[in-house]
Amino acid sequence: MWTKINIKEIETKNELIGYGSQGKVYKLSPDRCIKIYLKEKHAKMEAKVLRSAASSRFFPKIYETGPNYNVMEYIEGNTLNNYLEKDGKLSNEIIKEIVMMLKEMERLNFTRVDARLRHIFITNENKIKVIDHVNSFKISSNYPKHLFRGLKQLGHLQLFLEVANKFESELCMRWRKVNS
Repeated sequence: MWTKINIKEIETKNELIGYGSQGKVYKLSPDRCIKIYLKEKHAKMEAKVLRSAASSRFFPKIYETGPNYNVMEYIEGNTLNNYLEKDGKLSNEIIKEIVMMLKEMERLNFTRVDARLRHIFITNENKIKVIDHVNSFKISSNYPKHLFRGLKQLGHLQLFLEVANKFESELCMRWRKVNS
């Protein structure tokens, strides 16, 4: 385990692949990346979530943690928003994967059972991986508000709910109750 990382060295030697309000993500190798956080508490919060989700195929593996960083699995694929903008359609297979991911979040006792389209990746094998879990045990959500908002903006929410209702009607009914 690293006790302290050289941020400048990582920034100059590695490709920046993402950034947000909590920090920056750099690709370290074909299968690993490092997320460097602005606040140490965010590194700890996300590490806790990823460790609790270690048995799930929907979440990146975590390899190493430090005071202000986490080394985790690099996810190869398209974000859901890029996928929809490029391909223009949401297949039944992808819809089923997304619903299974949401059910898995519930099973893992996440209080935030939601994800933004840009945090959901579709791998080359058409499987779902979801990233950015700092607040998964902190923020509460009764239904996937950000996911639904993103799907609605791109014109895919109605199809998503129709297909999801065919194999998860109970879950869809619960979403309708809290969303009305």
